[in-house]
Amino acid sequence: MYHRKTLLHYTSYILQVLCFMEAVGATDFYTASSSTVPFDQ
Repeated sequence: MYHRKTLLHYTSYILQVLCFMEAVGATDFYTASSSTVPFDQ
């Protein structure tokens, strides 16, 4: 029971971190794309 609860808590934490990093990464990507030359040019 303890292991299952800990695993669930750990998974929830990882999902929150991934969502946060994805949001920050997307923001940085769009900011860089709008302020610099696109990679395909």
